[in-house]
Amino acid sequence: MSASQPKILCIDSDQTTGEWIENQLRPIHPTISVTSVEGGRRALKVLYRDAFDLCVIDYALPDMTGVQLCYLMRQIGYTVPIMIFTAMNRLIDREKAAAAGANEFLSKPDDLDIFCFAVKRLLGKRRAIYAHNETISTLTRSHDPNYPIDQDHSQFRSINS
Repeated sequence: MSASQPKILCIDSDQTTGEWIENQLRPIHPTISVTSVEGGRRALKVLYRDAFDLCVIDYALPDMTGVQLCYLMRQIGYTVPIMIFTAMNRLIDREKAAAAGANEFLSKPDDLDIFCFAVKRLLGKRRAIYAHNETISTLTRSHDPNYPIDQDHSQFRSINS
């Protein structure tokens, strides 16, 4: 994730939703990048090729529900924050989304301030996860006897030495 250029994947049957999201978020994140796709299958192909900092998913997609897509993403192992952004507003829909692994559920049209706050919160969560993973990776490498750096980290050593 680039903190300076967050990338959002918008999965919706209406292409204008991605444009709307980009227009609403541009004032708070001038370098934001929004990619729009129609349908869950296309979204999975795009996610396989590229990394995103947030997925905004409509509940009603042409080939599956947003909740089904969310569930599939979590089963595959994607940790990207997921917001279900939909015209649906029933409690059962919210419960299904939460059970599938969604981090947020907002109804369209929602208060713009609430939408922007939720996006900032989820992007912040993504940054925290990324930083945590980087720290774990660094600590793992520094304590791995096969990693080619001296204990004081001053120089590389031969793996065969």
